[in-house]
Amino acid sequence: MIDSPVPEVLEIDTMEAFDVLLSPQRLQLAEILAKPKSAKEAADELGVPVTRLYYHLNALLDLGLVRVVDERPRGALKERIFQIAGKAIRPSKAFLDRYGPEGIAEVSTLAFRHAETRFFRAAKAGLVGVESSGTPRSGTIGLMNLTLTRDRLNDLVGRIEAIVEEFRNDDGETPVSLFQSVHIRETQN
Repeated sequence: MIDSPVPEVLEIDTMEAFDVLLSPQRLQLAEILAKPKSAKEAADELGVPVTRLYYHLNALLDLGLVRVVDERPRGALKERIFQIAGKAIRPSKAFLDRYGPEGIAEVSTLAFRHAETRFFRAAKAGLVGVESSGTPRSGTIGLMNLTLTRDRLNDLVGRIEAIVEEFRNDDGETPVSLFQSVHIRETQN
């Protein structure tokens, strides 16, 4: 019996939940659980013993970051099937009220570190390339500074979210990481 569909967004209320989620092993597990899997299937994909996987899986379950979406017979027992609790994860309004700008800065630092580590590994493995002489692109990196009205800023963020959603449901074979940061620059007076 499959549970309700995975929500588009899971909003997190506590710093503890971000601390648990943003460890490298748990982020990898969360990525693997974008599609429903048993603990054994996830452990095999990560190349770790299922007993070690359960340590991380239980931490994610306890905070509602992963959920059980199905159970299937496996001999005399039932095997649980797990999935991440939201297609996208972000701080909630309650998080912002509780932790303020310092909390957002801490979460973004954790997220940036994770993205930096993954991008570095991909680049070293030759998985990141930019178009040159007709060679297809496999990644990109850049920094753009824009000057926009608030309405245009909202439009930009909305379009980025729509593009991500369009590609999220593609059942291709190439795993891709996307890290985005759109924010108002601090101005120097």
